[in-house]
Amino acid sequence: MLPPTACAPANFSASGRNIFDPLSRVFSTDAQGNIKAVSAVQFPNNVIPVSRFNPVSLKLLEFYPKAATSSDNILGNFTRQRPRPITWEQFNQRIDFLETTKSTWFGRLSWGDDDSKEIADFPDQEANILTKTWQAMASNIRTVSRRSSMNSASAGHNSITTRSASTPTNATSPANSALPACSRRYRFPGALPLLASASV
Repeated sequence: MLPPTACAPANFSASGRNIFDPLSRVFSTDAQGNIKAVSAVQFPNNVIPVSRFNPVSLKLLEFYPKAATSSDNILGNFTRQRPRPITWEQFNQRIDFLETTKSTWFGRLSWGDDDSKEIADFPDQEANILTKTWQAMASNIRTVSRRSSMNSASAGHNSITTRSASTPTNATSPANSALPACSRRYRFPGALPLLASASV
């Protein structure tokens, strides 16, 4: 439900309704002592002066899209068809290296990038959800002939970063020039190095 195009932001001349100035009301008291308005002055041509509006409210109106219908009906006057693109990329690499008959190396590198769109009623409310994952690991299994034992050592790193970013689409709006893009970044506690060792 949006303000009709013919009435935005304060022009109700085509609405077929009379708009009265609330500041011009004349009040009276009925027999029961209740105060009620008995008359008011109509706005010229049913146009409310812009000076009556809060400046902040006028700037917020710049972020709203136009009504999809040309009538003054405020019910169901906006429809929007919007795809929801999702981009997903992943890279995995594993390396096995036989150094000697007593030493074997293993390594793995994984990287992921996920970009999805949050769909909202208005374009200015949408946001991108960016998720990046990193995983790296290296391990070595070595046999010590003198003791006939096997030692294993591993090191790794896991990282997950999620970022939500939204940028108003009405970049030419004067109200937009002072509003930076909103961004939220989350880094999970799992982004820590991992060390392990074992011997048999």
